[in-house]
Amino acid sequence: MNITSVILAGFDWFMRIAKLNIIWFISCLAGLFMFSFFPATVAAFSVTQQWAAGNSDVSIWKTFKQTFKVKYWRAQFIGLLLSLSFLALYVDIRLFRTIDSQFFSNILVVFMVLLLFLLVTITLYIFPIVAQSNLQLTDTFKNALFSGLSYIHLTVINLAGVIGILFVSYLFPASLLFLTGGAVILWLTCMAYIVNGKIETKYAQLNSTLECD
Repeated sequence: MNITSVILAGFDWFMRIAKLNIIWFISCLAGLFMFSFFPATVAAFSVTQQWAAGNSDVSIWKTFKQTFKVKYWRAQFIGLLLSLSFLALYVDIRLFRTIDSQFFSNILVVFMVLLLFLLVTITLYIFPIVAQSNLQLTDTFKNALFSGLSYIHLTVINLAGVIGILFVSYLFPASLLFLTGGAVILWLTCMAYIVNGKIETKYAQLNSTLECD
């Protein structure tokens, strides 16, 4: 592959991500974010999962629109649960810091920070699961948490990548319209794909070992 082919391929992927980002962003705006952010995000994940599976020529708009309609209420409900959980943790951390006993205050804050890490871990992996499957609500949350905790170092890399993309967007605000959402969703999809691949490999090896025994 020569340099021209690499440049053209890079430009092609840039246009795909930009198109997805614009569709996602306009969909969020159409619902004032409150009513469409989570369904639009799940719909965008359905597109990037097709890309990760090798179907790079999938119709972005058709796939997005279909998933948005089918997964709307499920995505909204899960997104609302996560939002309320983050809000409750934030309020609790602020309250615990007002406790007179510094010792107990610090212990409670550490405990809440641990819960915050678990909640962030779930958030990183749950929307790809929602886009790809129709598991029960509890199974969806358990699978997201299990995926994140199975390979914590990859989860840390996953979070660092998201923070990195958001930091670049902070430096270049124009990217919010063309790249940020699509880039974050594609990154999360690829990381979930890697983690799931490792889990499936380990599971297959375990089954093979048990069969031999």
